[in-house]
Amino acid sequence: MPFYMRWPAGLPSGAKYANPVGHIDIFATAAGAARGDPQGPGH
Repeated sequence: MPFYMRWPAGLPSGAKYANPVGHIDIFATAAGAARGDPQGPGH
């Protein structure tokens, strides 16, 4: 399955990585670290 990532300041456009990658959903952790609400504004 393809893995898409957008990070304009860290990855050049169209970059490809040939090795396997793993993914875990870290959105809630990242949002908490940034003192955001993982459920979005107003929750």
